[in-house]
Amino acid sequence: MGLILSQLDRPFSYVPVDISRKHLLAGAAGVARAFPGLRIAPVCADYTQSFALPSAAADAPGALAGFFPGSIGNFTHPEAAVFLARTRQILGPGAVMIVGVDLQKEQRVLNAAYDDAAGVTARFNRNVLAVINRELDADFDVESFEHVAVWDDREQWIEMRLRARGAQQVHIADLDLSVALADGEEIRTEISAKFTPERVRAELGTAGLGVRHWWTDTAGRFALSLSGR
Repeated sequence: MGLILSQLDRPFSYVPVDISRKHLLAGAAGVARAFPGLRIAPVCADYTQSFALPSAAADAPGALAGFFPGSIGNFTHPEAAVFLARTRQILGPGAVMIVGVDLQKEQRVLNAAYDDAAGVTARFNRNVLAVINRELDADFDVESFEHVAVWDDREQWIEMRLRARGAQQVHIADLDLSVALADGEEIRTEISAKFTPERVRAELGTAGLGVRHWWTDTAGRFALSLSGR
């Protein structure tokens, strides 16, 4: 974030939003050290839901800019439309949105990213079950699930799944929920859509936003769009 803030002409305030208070405050503290004159007002919230901006943003003398560097590709198409429209409403009239997306690329590149030989993504994916065990008092046998990455050509996204190695009977105590999984049955844990410029414009257009500027890396694998009404 520091790189972007350093390029702005007298930024008034910075409002980071995250659901994890610990990481939110740690990140905000780092920005405060790098930009001692900047008003920083972290908001602990689920950014897929409505929330109110603090006065540090509401009192800004100029238009607001929303920055979502991750990717709207982790939403389904209807979810992305709702998220963008809600964010536009939160930011208010005259605001702009900077959105990051992962562009479509060769299948071999996607396979290397989502099913790497070192097993990094597999460990990341199975960690979902470890977190459920810890936070919701569940009893998943984490190592009894196999990481699977599948390209869905119709939806133009990668699906990450966990496939049961043998029949599983899982209990999630905090939800009072028991789940039976057959051998080979899969749990979808994530989607990651890959975009073309036309699809980005269509996604933003559903929220009433038009693309004003477009940037990519030299290889054309990732992009940022600047959009507004």
